[in-house]
Amino acid sequence: MSIRFQCEQCGHSIDVDDRLEGKHGKCKHCGHSVVVPAHHKEEEASPALRLRPLTGEEPTEALGKLLSAPPPLKVRAAESDPRIIAEMISEPDAPPLSHGRPSDNYTVTDPHHLTRAQSSSGPPPLWKLFPTMSARWLARNLRTLRDWLYVASVACLVLVLIAYLFQWKTLLHLGALGVVASNISMLYVGLAYLISLPFKESLGHGLANLLIPFYAIYYWSTRWGRMKTAVYKTVGSFLPIALVGLAYLIYEEAPVVEAAIKQKLPALEKRIERATSKLEAKADSTLGPIEERVGPLLKPEKKETGGRHRSRPE
Repeated sequence: MSIRFQCEQCGHSIDVDDRLEGKHGKCKHCGHSVVVPAHHKEEEASPALRLRPLTGEEPTEALGKLLSAPPPLKVRAAESDPRIIAEMISEPDAPPLSHGRPSDNYTVTDPHHLTRAQSSSGPPPLWKLFPTMSARWLARNLRTLRDWLYVASVACLVLVLIAYLFQWKTLLHLGALGVVASNISMLYVGLAYLISLPFKESLGHGLANLLIPFYAIYYWSTRWGRMKTAVYKTVGSFLPIALVGLAYLIYEEAPVVEAAIKQKLPALEKRIERATSKLEAKADSTLGPIEERVGPLLKPEKKETGGRHRSRPE
């Protein structure tokens, strides 16, 4: 029996006698030093996987289709102008749409005149965007100013609270003045911000809100989800003013009310005493005849003498 193996360097197939198992030798093809591997019967039953056929073996039909080179492509020489013009022709006999005047090496025609509807695919000119851009810039600055006025209002409210707790009248007046001024300013800024919101969408919507009657109601009702936050913040500027007014009412009117109550309290006590005495007199006059009639019935019966009930001693 023979042992068949391949050279590790060149892949050449080597076939030797099995008695040379484990011997050293050289490849006749490349001269590389090789060792004859051990002989296994399993290898005879199932030969090792080979990526290419051994020397002298004919490939099978399926393998030959894979190894065979495809035939060369048949390309004929171009018979047209080297400049390629990409055109769309609905009928074979129709003339070319470019009229033989290509502007460059590649020309794409527009038979339906779609590009004439809009001369440029870029953004619209600046003069069309100027009203919207100006409205957005103004709305952004108004919103920032409104937020800072809200911060100032909160700070003034804290001053009012501290002055009310420690009875600092000057600080109370300054804080109340700051709250009122900041919230009135926030109200005007909020109204200006609400007016600028439709202009952010387009110039037509902004002018329609100002000039067309009842259009503002339709506009704000259809876009209430986006506008309600700005409306709530603008209307909320009245709340700090109401709190300051309540604090002034309590601070200024409480001593006056207390003095008036102390002044009227003695007269009120006398009136209560007079009413009480009159009520007692009426009660006595009403209950007197009733007591005279019911009095004998309520008297206890006299106890009988105990002689009759005593038992005689035996």
